[in-house]
Amino acid sequence: MQLLPSVYHWHTLPVSEIAFTSAGSSMYSGGGELTLVKWNLENPHIKNYLPRLSADIVHIAVSPYNQMIAIATLDNGIQIVSPNNKLHCVLQQLSWSVFVGEKEGMFPAGLIYDPRSRGLMLNGRPGHLQLYSPLSETLTYNIDVTMMNYLTQERDKVIVNTQVTHSALTSDGLWLATIETRYEPGLALELKLKFWEYNNDKKRYVLATVIDMPHDGKVHSIKFSPGNTGSVSNEDVDGDHEVVLASTGADKKLRLWSKTPIDSIYQKGSTWRCQNACFYRDRSSGPGSFSYDGSLLAVGFNSVLTLWDVENVVLKQTITRGTEELKFVEFGRDDCCHILMCATGSNIVAWNLLTLSLVWKVDTRAALFVPDPYSCFFAIFTVENQWKILDAHNGEVAFTMNSDGKSEVGYHSSKSQVLAAVFAPRHRPNPDAPQWMKNSYLYYIDIYQELNCLEPANEISQLPIFQLAFDKDAGTPFGSLVGAKSVREATDEEHSKQVVGYGVLGSQAVTQLLRPPAHTLPSVSLLCGSFLQSFVIMKRDAPHAESDHEDKSEDDKTTVVASSDSEDDTRKSSTSKKSFSFKKPAKPKGASKSGKSPKARRRKQNKQQKTGSAEKKELDEPMETETIDLRKHFPPLDDDDAAESMFVIDD
Repeated sequence: MQLLPSVYHWHTLPVSEIAFTSAGSSMYSGGGELTLVKWNLENPHIKNYLPRLSADIVHIAVSPYNQMIAIATLDNGIQIVSPNNKLHCVLQQLSWSVFVGEKEGMFPAGLIYDPRSRGLMLNGRPGHLQLYSPLSETLTYNIDVTMMNYLTQERDKVIVNTQVTHSALTSDGLWLATIETRYEPGLALELKLKFWEYNNDKKRYVLATVIDMPHDGKVHSIKFSPGNTGSVSNEDVDGDHEVVLASTGADKKLRLWSKTPIDSIYQKGSTWRCQNACFYRDRSSGPGSFSYDGSLLAVGFNSVLTLWDVENVVLKQTITRGTEELKFVEFGRDDCCHILMCATGSNIVAWNLLTLSLVWKVDTRAALFVPDPYSCFFAIFTVENQWKILDAHNGEVAFTMNSDGKSEVGYHSSKSQVLAAVFAPRHRPNPDAPQWMKNSYLYYIDIYQELNCLEPANEISQLPIFQLAFDKDAGTPFGSLVGAKSVREATDEEHSKQVVGYGVLGSQAVTQLLRPPAHTLPSVSLLCGSFLQSFVIMKRDAPHAESDHEDKSEDDKTTVVASSDSEDDTRKSSTSKKSFSFKKPAKPKGASKSGKSPKARRRKQNKQQKTGSAEKKELDEPMETETIDLRKHFPPLDDDDAAESMFVIDD
């Protein structure tokens, strides 16, 4: 037996998945082009496409009756598609970052806590930011920052897409600042600073300001000053300190951006502009941080720490220790707001700004520095994949991870490198937790794109567990009874609304008839009755339906039937409905045609019909049909009218 190969060509990148339909007439394929291709096996030239999916296609599954196609993409999502390549729905939890290059660059924007939605903001799809809710474990929404289509890769060349490298939120979550960067060797740097305002009506962030090339080079950091950008009547915010954004870049400049209102015939709202540009002795600007009240700004210029007055934009003080470049600069919180911590490649030092003296020093190589805004502690993640919790008062270690990865508050694998972390506040303080965990949680995401939460051991059993649909443990006897009844009712409702097979009546009977071998089937005369019965839709609750129909007909319509001359016919024609029989009189011989005028006759007829309608509404009980002689009320009829013997009057 010789197999004849067939060649189907469209993909430019390697195909990662192929799936056939149950009938074997079509085939689906997908790969790195972000496009689902449907092939007609008999005619390969006939193809249907579903382009611009969220990420590379890794798996394809077709339902048994070809009703739906499931597509698993590289960004941890599943898209359900109809047979005609129409998107039906998207199943998406935490969106993975699809980054071409080193894994350390998967989340360049880091983790940010959103106080408005109590969610975490981080990088998602290329050019997007996602807002993930750790409480409900759901993806709230995506923000398309770059507003550009994803450029697929090529076999012999790496295509660079625009990536969101920095993001910052105001303390009230109403304004979002993003930096998008696209750098490819041999080409010019593309850099944009965007300001987004949250719209309460649309329930999403709306682009307010776009600034091309905010710095002549890559941006190193962006930070919002503390404050409320919403209502100015907030008593907790000092009206003298407006919210500003501080950015540093490779052009050795520190730039301060402030909000300016716009009220014109063309536009109303707010825009952001650069108010000041600062530099220090031609040194490269680096990390920055605002004080707790927003009055001071600390910026590192190489190995020099500078302090700036935000309101007057004046350099207040400089602090120098050693020649190592500063990597992280952060102010303390609560009662440590006067302490400023700086991290270099080999140690962490803390300065007392009241006395300008060194408070403490810790020798460690910090790869990530995360302060807790709700306490005086901060977390550091070292280059050796270890992490510690330190006290800002004295630099003592409040918690550290053991060599085996176990601790009294949780479990962490020392093999996974942490890429980003953030502290999120609790709904209520936990007095039984360690001192550094009473007011906040620590969330971190590692190199395997797993989002974890550090929590006390005594709180793990108290956390709410989301019960899955297939979990049959009801918990209590009463719950089991209620659950069984709900499942039974849902199953009955599902069966009543279920579409059989391909949507054709009797398809299941046809399948059962053709599935077994022919010599095992009984006589056709025995199968004919049940086979035809499968094509008939049985009407449920027929007596109730008929009674409802009769009641509706009784209220809506009254039929007037011609009565018979005999008494038996009259009894037969009487029913439970309200019926009136009118017997038209014959035209008397010798009657004059010059009776009443046509206008008078029509007026008389209208009056009689109104009287009959009023009597009909007042009758509630069934009545027998009676013969009414209308000769006394109507004039003689013409020959054409007398030919008719029955008429129907509707309300």
